[in-house]
Amino acid sequence: GQPASAARVHSPTASPRPSESSPRHSRHTERTSALKWQPLVIHASDDDNLEDRGKKEWLSYDFLTTVSVGYTGKRKIIKYDMHRLVKFGGIATMLCNGTVFRIDSMMIVSLLGYVTVFSLSCLVLRLQSDLDLESFEKTTMSNLRRVRSDLQSFVPFVFGLFVYLTLQRWWQVRVSAFGKVMSAVSNTTTFLSGEAAWRCRSASEVEVFRKTLRRMVDFGVASIMAMTEKSRGTCPASFYCTAGLLTNGEADILQDAENRAMVLWCWIGLLGTSFLDSMKVPPPMQSVFFTEMMTATDGINNADAYIDTPLPFPYVHMICMLVNVTCLLDAALQGFGAAIAMKSGSIIEVVAYPFTMLIMAIVYQGLLRICSYLADTMGDDIIDYPIVQFQHQTHDCCMAIIRNTNAFCNIAMEKSNRENHGGLAETAPSRPSSTATL
Repeated sequence: GQPASAARVHSPTASPRPSESSPRHSRHTERTSALKWQPLVIHASDDDNLEDRGKKEWLSYDFLTTVSVGYTGKRKIIKYDMHRLVKFGGIATMLCNGTVFRIDSMMIVSLLGYVTVFSLSCLVLRLQSDLDLESFEKTTMSNLRRVRSDLQSFVPFVFGLFVYLTLQRWWQVRVSAFGKVMSAVSNTTTFLSGEAAWRCRSASEVEVFRKTLRRMVDFGVASIMAMTEKSRGTCPASFYCTAGLLTNGEADILQDAENRAMVLWCWIGLLGTSFLDSMKVPPPMQSVFFTEMMTATDGINNADAYIDTPLPFPYVHMICMLVNVTCLLDAALQGFGAAIAMKSGSIIEVVAYPFTMLIMAIVYQGLLRICSYLADTMGDDIIDYPIVQFQHQTHDCCMAIIRNTNAFCNIAMEKSNRENHGGLAETAPSRPSSTATL
């Protein structure tokens, strides 16, 4: 069984959606955009199989963001225009794709809840016609303001630390989990390509190694997606066949594997060890390959540890409760203040109170919503990691290494022959022609 020739490494239409049992399957439904998708053609990864292994990456260019389509058909933000964002400001761009107001409707629902508390507080105080407003403001509202002041001196510090920890975990996963695996794939390809370029002396050896290294790259690219299955749900192993990364027999073996990413790297180790032994690479030099293997497995373990060990639940629950209490208390106080301003006839104060309440709610609830998404960045939301893009980068990097290393080796060998033999090409040692690329 050979990989499906018509498949693409990243085709968003060829893959099934995650299982209904996935914890992220029904969460955060993305809004459909009216943007027209534009294909960005990336160079084929294999010169002798241009049509079958050619790739297209579907991108959408929004006002601020560049978005790609993932395997499930959902969009992921790859990058954004920081210069344009600063130029137009956060208020003018608050409804752009990827902002906290567009990810889902929960932000709007939260704001409506605080507006309701504000309105009820204002209405209740307005209906109390016999209430002494001056006495109420000096006693009840004064006590509530004191509590709010105490909260506002404590909550920003605790909540800021929580936001920092969340962002730190987000970046650590990118560097210490996916970064390690992606680097291991490219570093392994670099090391083996260099060894093969100098040690393979016949076209048949070059062809055997070319196929072997291509399989290793496919396994490495597949392991990047396999790392996300704890968040997105386990997909059928046949999906990897559809993506052109595994054969049918390999998919059958992988179907019941619990940690597919680790199994794939075990296969990479078997193929790499076989090549190094066949090329008679000295054991001290083989340690470079095994070091990269350990780096990749460390990255996979780091990703599992990140998913299996979130921030302590009581701590996160307390943060959520402090934010909610602070916003609710502020909404009630602003409602009382608006009611008093209405009776005194101050229009400016009546407008200022709800505006102040909304600013407080947007800041706190917006940061809390962002932290909730960043708590699991391997999911399928628009601000989660663009896994397909990671696979593109790794695959293209490895294919460029394979092609250009052999080409450089041919040039260096020809130059060395000319210097050693006075330019007599017929005395050069046997070497595969430049057309038999890795």
